[in-house]
Amino acid sequence: MDWAELALSVVLVQADGCSFVPSGVSSTGSGTVVLDGGYVLTNAHVVVDIDGSGKVCRDLTVWFTRSFEEEPSDWVEANLVAEDGRLDLAVLQLRAPVPAAMSIRIAEQRLEPGEAIRILGYPGMGGMTMTLTRGAYSGIVDYDGETYIKTDADISEGNSGGAAFDEAGVFIGVPTAGNEQVGLLIPAGVAEQFLASALAS
Repeated sequence: MDWAELALSVVLVQADGCSFVPSGVSSTGSGTVVLDGGYVLTNAHVVVDIDGSGKVCRDLTVWFTRSFEEEPSDWVEANLVAEDGRLDLAVLQLRAPVPAAMSIRIAEQRLEPGEAIRILGYPGMGGMTMTLTRGAYSGIVDYDGETYIKTDADISEGNSGGAAFDEAGVFIGVPTAGNEQVGLLIPAGVAEQFLASALAS
């Protein structure tokens, strides 16, 4: 699998004017280019106050890298299309096309115990370049009525909203939370249903 090429589809999401962070501070996370290449899937908590007012950040910018080793240098403004605080998912629409990015197919996938998982995102640690981490499928867990994929792969704060893949480069979930023991992914099937519902409305 060409992970350097796949990394071009994972973006840095920057949200400014957010009521849930200190004034002058940006909320940042990761995202994945999806559908026809004009949309980005990310976590709702990156762009919306899901625990309080529900207010959306005022300015949304999506940053793209030209190579795995480079910091993001190209950017496009985006609009929030839909968000679901319960699922912690959001979809943004880019205001301009970005042909260099490869759109990722989102569909439900089945995993086997111990199957390798790779996570791409911008954790904000070790510089602003992309980070690729590796772990394994460690099972599922139900939390507040939702099912998450468990993994021992490292999921740092800025990885939220990024992309998790199997060894073949197939999208399997959205990294959403983690600690030193376990990371949680929103399954691809849940993301697929969210995107279908969001764009239908």
